[in-house]
Amino acid sequence: MIRAAIVEDDASCAENLKAQISRFSGEHGTDITAEVFGGGFDFLSGPDSFDIVFLDISLPGMNGMEIARQLRRRDPEVIIIFVTQLAQFARDGYEVGALDYLIKPVSYQLFDIKFSTAVRLVKEKEASYMIAVKDGLVRVAVTDIYYVESQKHYMVFHTVSGDYTTRVTMKTVEEYLSEHHFIRPNNSFLVNLRWVDAVNGSSVNVHGVDVSISRSCKTPFMEALTRYLGGRVIRD
Repeated sequence: MIRAAIVEDDASCAENLKAQISRFSGEHGTDITAEVFGGGFDFLSGPDSFDIVFLDISLPGMNGMEIARQLRRRDPEVIIIFVTQLAQFARDGYEVGALDYLIKPVSYQLFDIKFSTAVRLVKEKEASYMIAVKDGLVRVAVTDIYYVESQKHYMVFHTVSGDYTTRVTMKTVEEYLSEHHFIRPNNSFLVNLRWVDAVNGSSVNVHGVDVSISRSCKTPFMEALTRYLGGRVIRD
């Protein structure tokens, strides 16, 4: 279950966001609960933790940016989406690692696009892969895998915590990881799009490592990367 918080002093706006979360939950088949807070003090003094927080910037007493700073110190991973009447008030969101912002009145069409990204990030954070190694099993978060490399009859998982080698087929690994934004740039590699730093001609840089992109894989690879980035790919 995904837990969302709405910090908003305008009751009608809060109810609108809560209704949109409920609609999203039904349409996408995702279990989501939403709790409303009328101000920052009530929200920050509560014992509960949330996966996604919608923050009104213009709140009385303690504005949304200050709430976000305190929240980020308490929870470095929580996803923050600002809600505001003017986009200029949300431009400093990078200071607190905000994912995005919504302009009031919030339309469902735009809400669906931005909330989909937030939900995807939460699900990716929760997903993991169990790797059979020489001494037993290692559970690795999917988001911590840079890429997977095929070496003869083995697969090498290059991860944040190191490399793990296991005897498994590329097909088996790909069947699971393709649901978490992994794609092949060639027949021997499976790349986590989360860690792509650059694409240069016929290669992709994944966390500092250049991996070749084969001619047959280039179109599906670039299409997948474009979708992952929400269409924000600049081409010549």
